[in-house]
Amino acid sequence: MKQTFLKYTFLLLLIHTGLLSSAQETTEKLSSITLSIADPQVSDKVTETNKASLVSKIENMITEGGVGSADYSNNFVIQPKFIVTQVQKTSGGMRSVAVADCSFSLTVMQQNSGGVFSQYAKSIKGSGMSEEQAITNAISQIEESDEKAIAFIAKAKDKIIAYYKQNCSVILQKAEKERSIKNYESSLSILLTIPEEAGACYQQGQAKAKVVFKELQNYECKKYLQQAQTYAANQDYDNALQTLSFIDPTGNCTGEAKSLIKKIDGETSADKKKQWQYVFKQLDGSIEVEKARTAAMTNLTMFWLKQQSPRTIIVN
Repeated sequence: MKQTFLKYTFLLLLIHTGLLSSAQETTEKLSSITLSIADPQVSDKVTETNKASLVSKIENMITEGGVGSADYSNNFVIQPKFIVTQVQKTSGGMRSVAVADCSFSLTVMQQNSGGVFSQYAKSIKGSGMSEEQAITNAISQIEESDEKAIAFIAKAKDKIIAYYKQNCSVILQKAEKERSIKNYESSLSILLTIPEEAGACYQQGQAKAKVVFKELQNYECKKYLQQAQTYAANQDYDNALQTLSFIDPTGNCTGEAKSLIKKIDGETSADKKKQWQYVFKQLDGSIEVEKARTAAMTNLTMFWLKQQSPRTIIVN
């Protein structure tokens, strides 16, 4: 919870400065199934350039299967493996030719349990004037539109959906445990990443996420109020008013915040008064409040997930 205050403040600043509508249009859906690409397991003969090419191939392969990319992860990973079993040199004409026998595989597994959800493997033979060229040639033969690879992704997706349906109560209990010890971002990440295809479990997760986020808002509300009271006591009224504007109008300390506003209203500049009025008018009414809360909840959770796993991600 150390950095939650600053992160939450930043997200609410976006909302309160009129960026809510655009944020809602561009925000990615956390309820999409996500697969992070784990660091490829490769032979010593495979260079960093070859590894980068391999990851790019995998990204394009999954894109061919109708998915996109993002930069956060959840609980499921694709583990690539590219092993050079042997390299032989054969004489042919004026120069010798290197032939590399390689094995390429992909495994979708769950990070916290190590359980395997789907596997794909194929043998590849590459050739070139040197060992490195032969390996590069082998990687180039990985077909991004391989029907078997696309079927492998589809199988993994089906199994992940089945996992959420079959283990819904356990997943919700885990989220509740995180909430009980005030690990709000962790709890939200569990609830909001339940895929829509999980049906009833998805609906339960969304409902519980709103409760968790509301508790987080009230938890942070006290911090904002205390900070604003300190500013006011030091006659720093502009900063006091700005800090109060970060508070959710439906929060449980809104009444105290408004009382403080009345006390410092006479000392506040006209521009700051207009800003305060604008903020509450913007979020006036249950529909706008709900939109603001959903956007802040999603963006906060996504921000937290990105900090946990910065590797390349594939998202359904």
